[in-house]
Amino acid sequence: MTEPLWIAVPKSLKWFNWQYSMPRILLPSLKAVSGLIKAGSSTKPLIMTCSISEDYARLWLHFALKFLGQYNCDFLIIDSSGSMEHSKFDGCQLIPFINCYHGLKLDLIIKKNIISEVIFICDDDKYIVNTEVISYLKYLDNPQNAAVSLSPRSWWKFKIGEEEFLPMGSYALLFQKQCFLDNNLKFQSPKNQISQFKVFPPDVKVQPGYDTADYANEKLLLLGYKVITLSENNTVTGFDGLSAPTILLKKYGKEYVKQALLEAKHYRQGSTNGSVMKAMYGIVKTEKLYRKIFGNKPRFISGFSEEELLNIVEDNKNIDEQQKIAIKLYFEQLEAIDGRLINHAS
Repeated sequence: MTEPLWIAVPKSLKWFNWQYSMPRILLPSLKAVSGLIKAGSSTKPLIMTCSISEDYARLWLHFALKFLGQYNCDFLIIDSSGSMEHSKFDGCQLIPFINCYHGLKLDLIIKKNIISEVIFICDDDKYIVNTEVISYLKYLDNPQNAAVSLSPRSWWKFKIGEEEFLPMGSYALLFQKQCFLDNNLKFQSPKNQISQFKVFPPDVKVQPGYDTADYANEKLLLLGYKVITLSENNTVTGFDGLSAPTILLKKYGKEYVKQALLEAKHYRQGSTNGSVMKAMYGIVKTEKLYRKIFGNKPRFISGFSEEELLNIVEDNKNIDEQQKIAIKLYFEQLEAIDGRLINHAS
């Protein structure tokens, strides 16, 4: 029996962090943690992402510069692979930084390195496809508006009193740095704590703990701040959670991932199985998008195709028809997103 994904994914992350990334990046990371490297300026918004992949970082920067490059913004990529070539990132600052837990990484960088007062954090698989980020800056003129999320989590909600709130996440988040610092808010999650305010629909795996930015989000709401969640907007689009599954592929290879997905007991929303299954399709679409934009192959290739991933879903005897339909519907949604990105790429 193949090692289950919920065991293999954390093991692959540990391998990447300590054996792949750390030897390449330790010394420059120490320089960053000590505050000797600064990014942004007090007068400009900072547009930033963190990435473990040169391929993903290049795609992200292509779209960011295309739509926001003409505005008075600074651009920053946190390189947690230690292998990005600076010559491929004109118009952007690179800071090497160890691939620690994402929330901790953000907390350290915001406190130690970033000068900018307004920060837009964006995942490297979420692409900016118009200029509307600039128009959303006006929301932060109101000091009670702590943050604006352009890609909130959609599969659960906070319920405080009789009100329900979409969680802001950290996929595409515009916020005032000083508000977070003044209230001692952190993107990292507190250990061994659960939220009494999270509610889940019946078809979603219940996870009462905190993910990145959830604890800060909850505290902001309890403190009376407003967190604006724009679930329907055309500013960012892309894929979901590609980094950890990409590291899984680097460590274990395609054949392991294929067999693990074939043997998975379920693909439920919010589960490791479901996340890896969905991410593999996103990885394939990202590889094709990279070839179209840059005219050559990416540095890392998964080996999967769309057809092969659809066959895995069909061939998995453990998955009921309802879950198969849901996964295939998600794949169709990624096809539509891919078409939109291709239209915006040139």
